[in-house]
Amino acid sequence: LAEVRNAAMLPLHELRDNDGEVFDSVVFMNDILPCVDDLLELIWQSRRQNAGITCAADYMYHDDIGAPVFYDNWVARDINGTALENAPFEQIFHHTESNHR
Repeated sequence: LAEVRNAAMLPLHELRDNDGEVFDSVVFMNDILPCVDDLLELIWQSRRQNAGITCAADYMYHDDIGAPVFYDNWVARDINGTALENAPFEQIFHHTESNHR
């Protein structure tokens, strides 16, 4: 997926390099139904927290543990590139600093 993302970003890099056009935010969407309010909240929170990258998180209810668990662990990675866990939110990160944040 990183290669697909990088290919999608290439025209934006070319606009920056050739025309000086700079974008403040880029939003990638997958198989979700977009909600304008949620997209604006995502962008606002990203700027408010001075984040380098921000993403929504998908959860599903896990009957065995009786709690919602992180769903998109097949593509999500921490800052070290380690896959996130299919677990409750406070247990998905392997990177200690990310887990505390």
